[in-house]
Amino acid sequence: MIDQADLEQRLRTRLTPLEDLAAAHARGDRDLNPEWPTPPEMPLRAAAVLAAIVRRPLGWTMLFTERAADLPSHPSQISFPGGKIEKDETPVEAALREAHEEIGLDGSFITPVGGFDAYETGTGFRIMPVVAFVEPGFTLHLDAREVAEAFETPVEFL
Repeated sequence: MIDQADLEQRLRTRLTPLEDLAAAHARGDRDLNPEWPTPPEMPLRAAAVLAAIVRRPLGWTMLFTERAADLPSHPSQISFPGGKIEKDETPVEAALREAHEEIGLDGSFITPVGGFDAYETGTGFRIMPVVAFVEPGFTLHLDAREVAEAFETPVEFL
């Protein structure tokens, strides 16, 4: 079993600080697939997702969603809750808002701790992952227009 205190300490020291997320180094689809066609020059759409690590009594889990099948972008994909960053909104604010809108995750259960490198997709998004610890006791309410399912996977498995 993963030592929870050790994992928490490692995450807190290795993640990008919350205040630096918007300027975080970016990786992308082209890092994995260099032959991916380069799109015409266009600005990437800023987005944020919530990489939620839930403190369960038997070990930590990570919360995922399955996107609705009829969405225009990334239908049926397994993802973190998230979406577009609105004007004058930080990546953390966007990730928390989107998690509430998509799956009904109440912010009172969430403690953001940092972020991963931004990720630039071939479909035109610059996604900023916000990592947060989530206390158990929440109830999810899925927005069926956006989310088909929500589920947790043990961090130890990942």
